[in-house]
Formats: sequence, C-alpha cells, structure tokens
Amino acid sequence: MSFFRTLQFSKGAVSLFANPKFEKSLAFAKYIEKNLNTAGKDIGDLPFDFEETTTAPTLDQLLTIKSFVDEKKGIVPSTFTPAQVFAPAQPALKAAGKTFPDDWKSHKIIETLIKADTFDNPTVIRPILVDWEKGQVAIDDLEAAKKLWEELILRQD
Repeated sequence: MSFFRTLQFSKGAVSLFANPKFEKSLAFAKYIEKNLNTAGKDIGDLPFDFEETTTAPTLDQLLTIKSFVDEKKGIVPSTFTPAQVFAPAQPALKAAGKTFPDDWKSHKIIETLIKADTFDNPTVIRPILVDWEKGQVAIDDLEAAKKLWEELILRQD
C-alpha cells in the first residue's frame, strides 16, 4: 500500500487540551463521557484519532490554531489573541507590572508562558478542542465545543 493511499484512509486527528481546574473544561469532559455512554461507544470507536491532554498546546500548535481562526472555515471563534489564550496568566503579569502584547509575534514571551503552564497553575485557557483535519476549533466555549463534537461524531455516518 502506498503512502498516499494510507493517508486517503486515515482517520482525522482531534485534540482536546483540557484541565479540570477550569469549570468549562470539566463540563466538556463530562459531556464527552455522557455522549459516548449514551451511544454505547468508547474512545476507540470514534471516527477520528482523539487525544486528550492536560498539557498546554505548543507554540506551533497555537500558531496553527490561529491560522484556522484567520481562515474562518467552519466552527472557529471570532478572534484568537494571546490575551484570550493566556487569560489565566494576566493577573500575575499585571502584578509583576508587565503587559502582554496582543499579537502573536512575541514568541519568546508566549513560549515562556507555555512553559510556565502547570496542572495546578495553568497559564493557558482550557478547554481547547481542535479538529486538525478540518481546521475547526472551540476555545473556552462550551456550546461551540459541543457543536464541534457533534459534527465530529456525525462524520462516520
């Protein structure tokens, strides 16, 4: 089988960046669990490869997500700024007398905030649900995440 034939039949990739410290993140995880239980399915039965992680997205992943938002295809937020993504870090930045630029060119600051993200002290907002194949994303929006999840589940039919 050729490489291209393999890609033709590959399942799409979907990532959920979650942290139960965020109410919406916990609610969405419970929604997925209930949705799968109601359908009598397991994660392995999904029509896509699903990864759930409590780690923050990398800079490359965040820039890819930004490109999805900029393209405005399907389910995406209207804006995607560093100030939105790193909202949990804003109080600490303000207390230190620092401001966060509202653009994605400050890679050094962004990488520092990503590295500073921990389970107990998150610097990146969650949940972030990403459909890497179709370029769709829901960020800190429970209703958009549910809508995207439903669309993902229906792809197998």
